[in-house]
Amino acid sequence: MKTGTVTVRLPDEKIEQLQEMAKAQRCTVSDLVRKQILNSLESSNTTDGSSPELLKQLHDMETNLIGAQQAMADLLILILTNAVGTRYHASLATTYADDIITVMQTGNVLSEKEVERRQAIREKEARRIENAVITEVLGKKRKGGT
Repeated sequence: MKTGTVTVRLPDEKIEQLQEMAKAQRCTVSDLVRKQILNSLESSNTTDGSSPELLKQLHDMETNLIGAQQAMADLLILILTNAVGTRYHASLATTYADDIITVMQTGNVLSEKEVERRQAIREKEARRIENAVITEVLGKKRKGGT
């Protein structure tokens, strides 16, 4: 490849800065300036005007964002799993507490029919509460709330 010479005038302090940079990179000032100019020209020749470094940074950011979204989804699943487990254990505790209190008050063990009746009442109440919460959340969304 045929080469030519370009002369550039710079303030003395900038020349000293270039000399320090070249020394740190163990190259000549000419090599350093040539490398910077060629990198700049290559960056400006991309089809969309973006530098390869900028495109790499954007790609890295996108990768990090996707990773963060996946981590958040995994965390949400864990939270929901724990919430379901908590609700189940709370339901068991309620059932056993009610039954124990009744036995302590009456001195009689609950019949199977009475246990089933109480369970049906608890399930109906749980559905009522769930529906009320869902209705409230959906109502807020329709009104523009979160």
